[in-house]
Order: sequence, then C-alpha cells, then structure tokens
Amino acid sequence: MGLGVTDFALATDRATPGLDRGAVGAWILRHALGETGRANSMTAHGDPGLPIAEAIDRAEAWYADRRRPAIVQLFDETPAPVGDELDRRGYETGAITDVLAAPVAAVRGRIVVRDGLSTVVDLDLPPFLGDQLSPARAREMQSTALATRYATATIGGAVVGGGMAIVDGDLVGVFAMRTDPQRQGLGAGTAVLAALLDSAIADGVTTAWLQVEAANERAASWYERLGFERRTGYRYRHQFV
Repeated sequence: MGLGVTDFALATDRATPGLDRGAVGAWILRHALGETGRANSMTAHGDPGLPIAEAIDRAEAWYADRRRPAIVQLFDETPAPVGDELDRRGYETGAITDVLAAPVAAVRGRIVVRDGLSTVVDLDLPPFLGDQLSPARAREMQSTALATRYATATIGGAVVGGGMAIVDGDLVGVFAMRTDPQRQGLGAGTAVLAALLDSAIADGVTTAWLQVEAANERAASWYERLGFERRTGYRYRHQFV
C-alpha cells in the first residue's frame, strides 16, 4: 500500500467507517451517532458518476432521510468544482485537519521513554480511554473492522495516558491519544505512542499516520519533531440548514 493521497482518504474511511453507509458513485457516505466528523460525513473523493450538483443533491437527500444535515469531508486534492458547488449552496467551512505520516521504525528510533513509565498493549478498550472518550465517540471509533490495539501508560500503578492504533495492511493509524489532565508533562503520551509503534512493528507495519488539527501547534510540533510529515489535509463543509 502506497503513500498516495487517495490511500489516506480511504484509510481514514476504513479506520472510522461509521455505522450506516451509502454511496454516490465513488463518493462515500457515512452516518453514525453524530460524534466524530469522520463517521458522520461524506468523502467526495473520486468519480460520483453524476454531475457534481446532482451528486450533492443525492447525498443531501441521503442525509435528510437520516434527519441530519450533510457534512462533506474535502481533502486537499478534492476537485475544486466540488468546493465551488458547496460555496454556492452556502455550506459552512470548518478548520483544517492535517494528515501526517512517517516510517514507523524512524519515529520509534527518536522516542525515548522516561524512567518510571510502564505500558500495556491490549485488544480491548481500557477503562481509562473509555472514561476519556464519550460513549458515542468510543462506539464510532470501534466501528472499524480492522485490527485495533490499545495502549495505556502507568506511573506507580496509576494510569496516566492512553491511545489506540488501527492496523491497515502496512499502515498503522494512531488515534485517541489522551493524557490524564492532572498528569500532563510526565511523558505519558510519548510512552503510549512508543508502545503502539512497538506493537505495529511486531505486526510488520512500515508506515504510521495520524491526524492533527492544524491549529493545535503544540501537538503538530511534537509529531514533526518525531519525523512525521504532512501528506494531505482536509476540512469539513457543513450544510447550512
């Protein structure tokens, strides 16, 4: 599996496919519990098999049947006429999310886990992450059919951080990185990421990817220091109703 933009658009979909799915040609329609953008939006990627305006009409009708306004996930490479049509319809524009990727081994080689931190990798959602995520978000994140790993970090037996990884061929996506708000700055996130990458390496994965809001400069800088590079980005366009 390569590192093309289309791969990341489809990897995003495979990682959070939603609970109800539809299609307009190659466009993917997802619907779930309304918590995450990924599980509740349309990816206007590829050929819808219809003129763009008609394709968007079909998508809007699909979401209307579910009593939801349409949300469109536009990647950098989505053809400009799609965005132009959404502008014409008055769709609201959300913030940019960057998709970053890097070789797993190279990132892991830059990580140093602080003394005193222990990690555990499991196949089940740990209570810490269950508490950090809303029930709806947790269910949407668990909607994938791909292999999922969860990691938690502890200090002195107390859980201080957690995260999840989704294995997709030779890709591993890192999601839901959370640190106990009272234990910030102790290296919990670093330990969790290291554990998730170690598990991915054991699975033969070569490339790690993740998503970070462009406005979250602190997180983006940390990932960039570890060797992650921007591959693409997307923003959500919300139907105005």
